[in-house]
Amino acid sequence: MKKIFTFIIVLLVAFAARVNAQVISDFGNAPMSSWAEWGEGELGIVTIDGDKALKMVKADTDSEWWNKVIAFEVDIPTTSGEEYVLTLQVKSDVDGVPVYAKFVNADWSVTLGEGWMSPKTTGGGNWDELSYTLTGTGNQIGTIMLGIGGDADAGKPVVGNYFVDDITFDTIVISDFENAPMSSWAEWGEGELGIVTIDGDKALKMVKADTDSEWWNKVVAFEVDIPTTSGEEYVLTLQVKSDVDGVPVYAKFVNADWSVTLGEGWMSPKTTGGGNWDELSYTLTGTGDQIGTIMLGIGGDADAGKPVAGDYYVDDIKFGRELIVLIDTVNNLALDKNTAVNSQCDDLIKENLTDGDFTTRWAPYCEPYDESIHENRGSAVIDLEGDYQVQRVLILWEAAFATDYTIQVSLDSTAWDVVHTEGDGDGLFDNVIFDAAPARYVRILSDSGGYVVDANTVWCPSIWEVEVFGNANDMFVNAAPIIDAIDNITITSLNTDETVNLSGIGDGDILHTQGLSIAVTSSADHIATAMANYTPGESTGTLTISAVANGTATITVLLKDDGGKNYFGVDSVRVSFTVTIDDNTGIDNPLSDQIRVYPIPADDLISIRTIHVIREVTITDMAGRTVRRVLINADGADMDISDLRNGIYFITIDTEEGVVSRKIVK
Repeated sequence: MKKIFTFIIVLLVAFAARVNAQVISDFGNAPMSSWAEWGEGELGIVTIDGDKALKMVKADTDSEWWNKVIAFEVDIPTTSGEEYVLTLQVKSDVDGVPVYAKFVNADWSVTLGEGWMSPKTTGGGNWDELSYTLTGTGNQIGTIMLGIGGDADAGKPVVGNYFVDDITFDTIVISDFENAPMSSWAEWGEGELGIVTIDGDKALKMVKADTDSEWWNKVVAFEVDIPTTSGEEYVLTLQVKSDVDGVPVYAKFVNADWSVTLGEGWMSPKTTGGGNWDELSYTLTGTGDQIGTIMLGIGGDADAGKPVAGDYYVDDIKFGRELIVLIDTVNNLALDKNTAVNSQCDDLIKENLTDGDFTTRWAPYCEPYDESIHENRGSAVIDLEGDYQVQRVLILWEAAFATDYTIQVSLDSTAWDVVHTEGDGDGLFDNVIFDAAPARYVRILSDSGGYVVDANTVWCPSIWEVEVFGNANDMFVNAAPIIDAIDNITITSLNTDETVNLSGIGDGDILHTQGLSIAVTSSADHIATAMANYTPGESTGTLTISAVANGTATITVLLKDDGGKNYFGVDSVRVSFTVTIDDNTGIDNPLSDQIRVYPIPADDLISIRTIHVIREVTITDMAGRTVRRVLINADGADMDISDLRNGIYFITIDTEEGVVSRKIVK
């Protein structure tokens, strides 16, 4: 059986060598189904202070102090002797109450650590951050348990309301501009830079005013030591607030001595202006190398070749591994849908299976199981009220759980197909993933198991909640497209083309129904240009790399599908490689490095910039025919090429210092 439990790993870009975080739950995107709970007291997800949080009401003062426990099953490795930090936010009307944390392995046979988090609640409706430091043992953490609202000294729970949010593990926040000093950052170039307070929080402020220098005229860089795994995707995110619309941020990752560029490109989306905070992101494919420095170019327009004047505020810079969000209540096809069961007991009714309330449950019988009168140990059918491609079912069991059960699907509730057979169920919650199957009805049939009181008394399995996931209509959570990594190449002759093969192209979706498109960019068009050749639906394609001048350029391929980003979907992936142009057969023309021609590929306009006076510009096609000749007599020009056919052309720039030829692509 395949169990996967949601947690998102986030590495915070910080001054320390290793900075990472696993977000166990923020209750905004991670639903209550991620948690198991037991004991007395009310428990549920509510909206408070504009955000979702877990609410716990403790009223019983006669039971043990730990009478209400919540637990999350995870799979987190630890290194022996290394310290890890569990943090969470607690809001309470009660002063002086701590939270107890306990860490166990997968089968709960070994306690890896436990103790009181600190400090205690301050009451008065304040949000308090509590933490507990765990020393790693080298074992995998299987479950994290939290006992909230208990007084161990008095041996009883403390009556009150407790709200819990933002539970993270292995978090070391060193640089969010709130507490970290400015010295954490290195910076160079023109423009003002400093830490200011804005919207009640500290952020990095950059003022860009110089419109005559290069677009990257102000760069901030942070030295880190972050390992990557080859082929795995990592995401850099940050918050940007600006009064300027349509400006992106450029990100670059290098190794410790800056000798190798591990990835670079534009973050997306661009700023929306108007003083809004925007979240920008960039996906880096790991190479197996350590990231030594992360550089950010903020407030630049590469197309125009100059910075964009304005005020830019940057905050909450994070870097981490991107995992698929597997549990999301927005996409639960079973929520509030009709159910049918073989039997039910009093108020433990069938509607509880799909009501979204994880404190209500269904039980088939009010008496212990008796094979002479009971047909089975419980059967439940959920009507999804529409046809879907179902691929995952989540079951949250009560203490009485099925050890043997089957999951079946049907389009007409008559002919059933078995999509999963479980023979060794262990309770808590089961996240069952299987090949996509067409279904309107989903049936769970319990064959054995339950809560054993003694040899003669077994209570049949009972279920708190069932969730069903698929990909019909707007309920589909789009998976990221896929493409194989591309090896670095070297071209040893200028003004020649090199073909690079693309392989392993796919939409990443189990049904393979997405349309795909490919775009390619070069970090240095004056050194190498690139053009993609791809037919939608194919798993292969090619790139045409044109060598312009000696040097190194990073080519980035953007593969995008049409599945969208609804409900945390991922619709694009980037893969980058390095092109080195090394033509040692002649002497480089230093004038070439002083002339910029962009963008390449171009659509309607091609721009030329240099420090020298341009006398004339000529564009010829591949057959040598002159298609455009313009007298310039200036140090820059913008040429309209909208009437030219798509293809490859040569542009000859005649300056007062000499003549330079470039290849351009329209």
